[in-house]
Amino acid sequence: MEQSNVFDSTPLMVPYLDAHLVIFLLDFLRDSGVYNQQDISRAKIRAVEKTNMITVVEDEYEQYKNDAEMQDEYNNKKADFEKRSQDIFALLDNKPAGVEKVTAFFEDKDNVTALNESKLLTIDHLTSIGAFTADNLAAFYRYAKFKYECGFYGEAQTMLGQYLMIQQGGSSNSQAALWGKVAADILQGLWMNRMQKDSNASAEDRANAATTAPRQWQLAVNDFASLKESLDFRSIPHSDQLRQRAWVLHWALFVFFNQRENIDSLVDLFLERPYLQTMENLCPWLLRYYAVALILSPSRRKNAIREILQEINLLSYLYSDPITQFIDSLYDAFDFDIAQQKLAECQKLLQSDFFLHSHVDRFMHEARMLICEMYCTVHSSVDLVMLASKLQLTEAEAEKWMVDLVHNSSSATLQDAKIDSFGKKVFLFPPSKSIHNKIMETTKDLTSRSAVLAANLEMVARDQNSYLHAK
Repeated sequence: MEQSNVFDSTPLMVPYLDAHLVIFLLDFLRDSGVYNQQDISRAKIRAVEKTNMITVVEDEYEQYKNDAEMQDEYNNKKADFEKRSQDIFALLDNKPAGVEKVTAFFEDKDNVTALNESKLLTIDHLTSIGAFTADNLAAFYRYAKFKYECGFYGEAQTMLGQYLMIQQGGSSNSQAALWGKVAADILQGLWMNRMQKDSNASAEDRANAATTAPRQWQLAVNDFASLKESLDFRSIPHSDQLRQRAWVLHWALFVFFNQRENIDSLVDLFLERPYLQTMENLCPWLLRYYAVALILSPSRRKNAIREILQEINLLSYLYSDPITQFIDSLYDAFDFDIAQQKLAECQKLLQSDFFLHSHVDRFMHEARMLICEMYCTVHSSVDLVMLASKLQLTEAEAEKWMVDLVHNSSSATLQDAKIDSFGKKVFLFPPSKSIHNKIMETTKDLTSRSAVLAANLEMVARDQNSYLHAK
């Protein structure tokens, strides 16, 4: 089996994703060619036939006209597909009266704005003035969900946004509508990403998609933040909250890896203790994305590298891949040869990952910078010829790397480095610490250890008391 297949996380993620999101992952795997094409088609059929996109299912079966097994399966489902298609088109052509009423209300944008500014966009007030009833609004929500299941993500996005504008006093549909809104945001963004690369699309359509996509992804960020906040303050059983946080972590990959400037926010999400515990307990494979996000986030990396090393060691018996092994070999084992070997494997892995394939060049750049920085930390001088060999660069490129590293690094050791271009060496001068600083650091470390020891002793005493009371 190919490495890109061995480390494919799609099967692990599917239980935490909406079927419409899964479709994009499967299309990517089909294009990458790491799986049998018919296996991808079968997986896509299983995902899509739960939705109202019957035509997509039929198109998958039509690709295998010469496959007797696939055609027998298709023939057994045809009658059901035809009946469902008739029902779907009938509902599309005959919008329910209650839905029409709510739609007409939102068409008067000035009135909606005025009511919203007056804090009167509530279901009680709207019912009292005869705009529409709670039953009409519930029908509007169901029709938005129906549109979503048909693949009309833009319309569903608009309708769900309008539904969420109405204050309903704890409607049972509000949470589901917020999940649906985030899903529609993501799917619209994914379609725009696909449109930009579609050679069959017109130049105008590609340009429009390129212009609109950043705004669409920012909308997804905003709605995702609202969803996360609503879950964090929602009183539900712990097991349900844990499961929903796992969904949040998986959906966050779509939201943040599609934006170059917002990856720091993904690191912050993983660093939140409740979400870190969710990853540890339910989805350790997300450690890959935590690690990549951290490497791509220089502003977060310096303070969080110790935390991710702890997670890598903690979860090593459950999950490991070339990316986590690269970090471990570089920061824990200080084995630069293994780190370089793992970096080459990382490149192949990233290229075959739906979320990470667009970040390969940036990841390789940042990872090489880390190797350089770490190597300089543990050596008093660096041979540029050797460094070029390890990083698979020319000597000139390696020297440029070192110049950039010295100029941009926050490390005191590197800031005082001297580059000898003629001798092909870099000389490093670690800063000497004053006695005062050494005492302060030692005291700080002892204080921290004492606090941890006191907390552990308190926990042991509490457990012993509980045991004695139980007896």
